[in-house]
Amino acid sequence: MNKLLAGTPVLALVLGVGIAQADQVVGSVEYVDAADNVVIVKGQPYTFEPAVKLTPADIKVGEKVRLEYNATSFVVYEAAHAKGIGNSDQFDSSATPTK
Repeated sequence: MNKLLAGTPVLALVLGVGIAQADQVVGSVEYVDAADNVVIVKGQPYTFEPAVKLTPADIKVGEKVRLEYNATSFVVYEAAHAKGIGNSDQFDSSATPTK
């Protein structure tokens, strides 16, 4: 029993290494390569997973997009057009709708 419990912290450490770090970027698209499923935003190339609904073929250079990606591999798992952002590269969560 003690041998089984002694290996538990090591197992947790090994499993923790595989956890992906997620991040998000919002910005204007600088480059699109639809054949390779790659876009460049803020100088960083991002590769789209095949399951992402908004594909590089749907994106044009200059459009603002929001990409959620793996911060280690820069592989995009969710993408959307970033409408209504204006000149800011951040969403304004304090904004209230006008009547």
